[in-house]
Amino acid sequence: MSVRARSAGASDGSIVRRRIGINGNLISSDPSFRSAGIATYIRRLAERLPVVDPDTDYVLFGQLATGLMVRSWGWTRRREGRIIWEQVLSPIQVRTARLGLLHSPANVAPVALGLPSVVTVHDLTFIRQPEWFHGRDRFILAPLMRLSIQRADAVIVPSASTGRDVAEHYSLPEDRIEVIPEGVDPRFSETTPVSAPVPYPYILHVGTIEPRKNLPVLIEAAARLRALAFPHRLVLVGGRGWKYEAVLTAIRNHGLEDWVVEAGFQSDLLPWYRYAAAFVYPSAYEGFGLPPLEAMACGVPTVVSSGGSLPEVVGDGAVVVPVGDVSRLVQALEMVLRDSPSTADLKRRATEKARSYSWDACAERTAQVFHAVLDSRARMGTG
Repeated sequence: MSVRARSAGASDGSIVRRRIGINGNLISSDPSFRSAGIATYIRRLAERLPVVDPDTDYVLFGQLATGLMVRSWGWTRRREGRIIWEQVLSPIQVRTARLGLLHSPANVAPVALGLPSVVTVHDLTFIRQPEWFHGRDRFILAPLMRLSIQRADAVIVPSASTGRDVAEHYSLPEDRIEVIPEGVDPRFSETTPVSAPVPYPYILHVGTIEPRKNLPVLIEAAARLRALAFPHRLVLVGGRGWKYEAVLTAIRNHGLEDWVVEAGFQSDLLPWYRYAAAFVYPSAYEGFGLPPLEAMACGVPTVVSSGGSLPEVVGDGAVVVPVGDVSRLVQALEMVLRDSPSTADLKRRATEKARSYSWDACAERTAQVFHAVLDSRARMGTG
């Protein structure tokens, strides 16, 4: 069913415009880990929802100007300010904005919202691996996520793997969980010439430097490849997150200070993907995993771990190795770096798989969830 078909109708048959809010306060233009992951998801939805659902007014609460009505408060860019806004001020703000529904795209919704609510849960990392988080984050996040999920009219997840985790951990009925994969920016499949970001061959990783990404395993693999006379350096693109020091220690321990390049946050990833000899994503756990798909869209031979949803997401478009298995990771990289016929076939499958993920499709299915919730509330008389 199309988005337009799910729009509310007045008694005269005309379309009734609905107002739906999106919490965009996680979006930040800072060159840090907050510009990755969930922020990309929010940006793309904010851009595409008004396009695929033009009969609805979308109100973005956050830092991004996209042509939507934007309400912005600079102090909410800090963690404490964001929590205060979400839980104390946003219920007042959304009522002032006369919204019919609020979408909370970053795991947590206002507990005392008083409106229909849709929450996107990206993963349950803090449940599966609590040691990867600050104690205060676990203390705050765990109860807020539980209440948000239990009170939500619908919960969106990016993969069936995350959906199973949410259903099992929160005892949530399957009919309240909607699996909506994220999309791949079509720019990554374009052939527009771009300049090489560095003058040497390299293996690429894109993502926040944090324990979940399992980068010490990749560092050891890079050391073994160097010992095998492969000329490819390892490039890490992404901001430094929680407990990044372990990665720096691994680099020093393997004597790779001149071989591993920490490029930091990069606003334009296309050149880095385009010129990579291989892309590697050894993450211990992912709820979706967008960087591998972006690399695949660029035709880069990609190797991922079996962590979380990654095998589901990449399908046959990437080589999958067991989490933490350095030997298998080295074998997979040796295979793709030798540019054999099997590597060419892998590139073909990668681009085909990446094309199946669309931000327009993600936005349209998300809008359908919004309207289904509002329609259900209208039938029950509890809008």
